[in-house]
Amino acid sequence: MAFSAEYASNHPTRDEIQGIVAPTVLEFGSPDCPHCQEAEPKVKAAFQDFPGIGHVKLADHKDKMLGRAFNVDKWPTLIFIQEGREVSRLVRPDNEDQVRDRMEEIDANPARSAQIGGS
Repeated sequence: MAFSAEYASNHPTRDEIQGIVAPTVLEFGSPDCPHCQEAEPKVKAAFQDFPGIGHVKLADHKDKMLGRAFNVDKWPTLIFIQEGREVSRLVRPDNEDQVRDRMEEIDANPARSAQIGGS
């Protein structure tokens, strides 16, 4: 479970997402999207501190049902999943701390999150 650099064109179903037990980030975007390209290093940097969080990077398009099921209308949209349900989302992150803060919410290792956050 680590940062995924490539966009997947084959999407899981909504039922498959609901079956994910491990903390996971769904990232909807497109390789041609300038906002997605700008966000990629921020997302990648945040993942370095959370090796236990999965990353599913999905190439979105108007005909992709999973993006529509999650009401994605801007790219990139990061959806933070815990035990199959959405905990939070982040659209077009400005910095890696925004991503890291949301990852702390779903992290299965709260001791590590406390160390990272300085609490």
